[in-house]
Amino acid sequence: MSRKSKRIPPGLTLRHTLQRHLDVINRIAWSPVGDILASPSNDSTIRLCNAQVGQLLRTLEGHSGSVFSVAWSPDGRILASGSYDRNIQLWDAQAGQPLHTLEGHSAFINSVVWSPDGRMLASGSGMHRQNNSYAL
Repeated sequence: MSRKSKRIPPGLTLRHTLQRHLDVINRIAWSPVGDILASPSNDSTIRLCNAQVGQLLRTLEGHSGSVFSVAWSPDGRILASGSYDRNIQLWDAQAGQPLHTLEGHSAFINSVVWSPDGRMLASGSGMHRQNNSYAL
């Protein structure tokens, strides 16, 4: 579909098109401040982009399979990612460096979410209908 044929509803303005992944983007998540978008992909990476200017800030690499879900901690300092590799990776969102790897799922992880106070992380696996929670 060409850019000219895209229909944007009245009142909305297309600001940026961020095309950086090599494969399907699975979900996207805004940082708590609302300036950064995190996009997990089947290319095993997570891209962090400044949504205000359309700039790629960094690419997070560390999973060995598709990344299905990301979630920002309420304070925006940590990004959690769930993957086909059955691991949750915790990232220093500012530095783009891995902090911890959480293991324990018997199948791929398709969902991660923080508690409102940021002290717990929950994850879900579709294959074995398994939910885990981690106290941090």
